[in-house]
Amino acid sequence: MALVITCQDRGCVFIPVLLCILKEMVEASLVHHLDSSQQMAELLDNIQRMFQRILECLAIRLRTLREEGIQLIHSVQDPLREFIHVVQGSAATCPVIHHSVLSSLLAAIVVETGYMLQQKASNPEELTPPKTFSELPPLSCTLMGIVIKSTNVIRSFLNELMESLLNDEIEGIPSITSVVYIVALIKGKYKLSYIKDTASALQRKLTTYSEITKEDVSSTKRTLYEFALLALDEILRP
Repeated sequence: MALVITCQDRGCVFIPVLLCILKEMVEASLVHHLDSSQQMAELLDNIQRMFQRILECLAIRLRTLREEGIQLIHSVQDPLREFIHVVQGSAATCPVIHHSVLSSLLAAIVVETGYMLQQKASNPEELTPPKTFSELPPLSCTLMGIVIKSTNVIRSFLNELMESLLNDEIEGIPSITSVVYIVALIKGKYKLSYIKDTASALQRKLTTYSEITKEDVSSTKRTLYEFALLALDEILRP
């Protein structure tokens, strides 16, 4: 039912309520033993699908009705923050839902930020090293604003990012560059030693595309590639 509601034109107004319901579902899964592993699997699958759909609806609203989308994002910040806080607390006891929620968060941020960077790459003067999270597009800015409130969430987020890189789930120069952009912002906020491990993995991943970018020195991909390499050099600098 929740998936159907959010598909409706005005269904987005129910997103804050749905996030509260999702939080309660996660809390319930932590304290109650369901009758079977199948019931638990179904519950976790529903939570993951509902959360992913919520993120999709927020992104769609921003693309189609930007001002309404921004207002909607402001209205969901508190329930979204509470939901992610509860999910982080489930890392040890319910790793499946913890992984799926962080994976959805990461995907939403990578897609939106990657699209923004591709637009900026058409005018390289606009493609500058990020200084604040406010430079991110609206949804990514909100999501990362929640992530950076907790070092535990940041660590989980970076672990999810690293796992996605190692499993080749993050592919293509725009997506990799968007991740570099995010990592550069996190490094500017927190001096965490394991950020350099993430940056090193990104550097190795990015260099696998070096031959592709040589084919067209004026391409958007080439611009993003060079920008990402410079940003990584800065992150890895002692």
